[in-house]
Amino acid sequence: MKITCVVVGTESYLFAIRPCLRRIRAAANQAKVRRDFDFSIVLVTDKGGAEYMEREQIKVDKVITIGMTEGGIRYGQEAQILIANLQQVGLAHAIDEESDLFWSVESDVLVPHNALSCSIDMLDFDDGYYDVSFVTYPSQSGGMFLGGHGSPNHPIEQDYLPEEREIPEDVQKAYDVAKDWLDNIPEGTDQSIVDERVKAFHELTKSFEQYPPRGNIFELNGKRWRRRGWMDNAYPGIGRGAVLPTDWTGMGCTLLSRRAMNCSAFDGYDGGGTQDLFLNQRRWAADDLKSCVITHTVCEHVVAKNDDQGRRVHAFAHHEPQGDCKGHLRINHKAFYKFDGGDTFDEANDGIILPKAENEDTPEIKDNLDLLTEVD
Repeated sequence: MKITCVVVGTESYLFAIRPCLRRIRAAANQAKVRRDFDFSIVLVTDKGGAEYMEREQIKVDKVITIGMTEGGIRYGQEAQILIANLQQVGLAHAIDEESDLFWSVESDVLVPHNALSCSIDMLDFDDGYYDVSFVTYPSQSGGMFLGGHGSPNHPIEQDYLPEEREIPEDVQKAYDVAKDWLDNIPEGTDQSIVDERVKAFHELTKSFEQYPPRGNIFELNGKRWRRRGWMDNAYPGIGRGAVLPTDWTGMGCTLLSRRAMNCSAFDGYDGGGTQDLFLNQRRWAADDLKSCVITHTVCEHVVAKNDDQGRRVHAFAHHEPQGDCKGHLRINHKAFYKFDGGDTFDEANDGIILPKAENEDTPEIKDNLDLLTEVD
């Protein structure tokens, strides 16, 4: 059996590459306790990343350099197209090598020692019931765990519906009026007006994420159980010992069968939404491939501190060690050190994720309220 591990990351995302590679090699070593396979690590990066690897004398089996350069805002279309290019080049290499399995690891994710062995086990489960095996990890914000429920129209389902949040009266009114108008668009309405209102409505619904829910997830599920988007709400209280079906995954620690690898084409992706969700819904689900998310073991994630110095925080994911919640998923934020033989203690490296700037990642909706409540 041949397994190709592809690590993707541009120069600015190689800050954790040494511990990332160290963890990958340990996981491969552990998986070989019960299996015999050929294993290689391939880094796909930009020109700056390739120069960094050479300058720092960091070795992998192969470095593939693409001609693109970093640019655009995080999760913007330009950045997403770049990530898709990196991953597609890695997939093409693995296919050319006639690999049996493709292990995608992102350069800021630190995999546990049993990540690969557990992932292989799940692709063997029930004679290949799953084609995609994903080990969960904290989100880029250092918060919720990836994996849960979704659909083609909503790749990640809403965790809380509007009626499940404490929404201000004027915002709720705008939502109700706008939804009624969009459900019953007057005949003959100019398409530009429709497009404008649709865009404003989407921004409004996105803004709901800033408002707190009307209770914890157990209270809300008790009133109305439904398919919720993120792991913490889709499968609350889950953790050690569990493997679950999932509608969506990241690509930070994701093992693909040969079939899933061959299905993973980004053709048709325009940068809207994340590239992994495109694969989840438009390729894997469309071809009836099934994915699982593993919470029995869990990855750690090195995330942004949210300061202007580009510092990082170690989102330390683990399982609750004691009490009634023993085994449940947990996250602590820790100082990030590479432990590459060159670290020194730094008091400023405090492991604290600073609050988001006001309205960061949340659309400004005040200018939209009047538009959405105009019904003439």
